[in-house]
Amino acid sequence: METIAHEAEEQAVVAQIGKNLPACIAANVLHGVDQLRHDHPILADKIASGEVQLVPMLYDLKTGKVKVLNEQ
Repeated sequence: METIAHEAEEQAVVAQIGKNLPACIAANVLHGVDQLRHDHPILADKIASGEVQLVPMLYDLKTGKVKVLNEQ
């Protein structure tokens, strides 16, 4: 737990007091995209070349809407 406490995605959750579940879900998506970018060399090469793009999004099952997440 101490390791993830220093990650930007996890710190973003703390900044969203009162909205923890949506903030946790968004942080999880952003963390997964970050892992894909950095932990998989084949994918990282394709991203660097522009062949592949990773776009973090949330899909709302109730409304059917898709929200693109801001990675900053």
